[in-house]
Amino acid sequence: TAQFFSSMAPIVQQAPEIAGSVVDIYSSFARQFSLGKQAEDALDAMVEMAKKAASQPRPNPEAEAAKQEMQMKMQELQLKSQEAQGRLQEGQNKMQIELAKAQAQLQGLTLQKEIKGADLVLKQMDIAQKGKQMELDEAQAMIDAELRSRELDIQENQPQVTQ
Repeated sequence: TAQFFSSMAPIVQQAPEIAGSVVDIYSSFARQFSLGKQAEDALDAMVEMAKKAASQPRPNPEAEAAKQEMQMKMQELQLKSQEAQGRLQEGQNKMQIELAKAQAQLQGLTLQKEIKGADLVLKQMDIAQKGKQMELDEAQAMIDAELRSRELDIQENQPQVTQ
């Protein structure tokens, strides 16, 4: 029995479709001996299993190799896609940083413009104040001059007292 299966095993591995025939041959030899009902049932089950296994489609090695090659190509494409997405995300991040820098510069320029505008307003107010101060100083000088002139007139018109 063991010798029969050890010699048939390599043949069945090469051509699984003949497994049913190999089991039929073995069972015909085994039935020559009175093994009992249980052994007969086991042989029948073994014949059925061998026939089922033989009827199963045998995988085509070329198709399996092509399938594995296709899976490898799909994995390569997925990896390339992930790399491209990573580069795209990196580019988007750089663009966001550049946009933030540009916005900060724009805000800085706007702030500088507002500061210069405020400085200009302050200078204009300072000039206006100096102009008013000059007008006040001129008015004060005119009043002082008028006051001196009147004092001189008063002194000239006063009688001179002799002692």
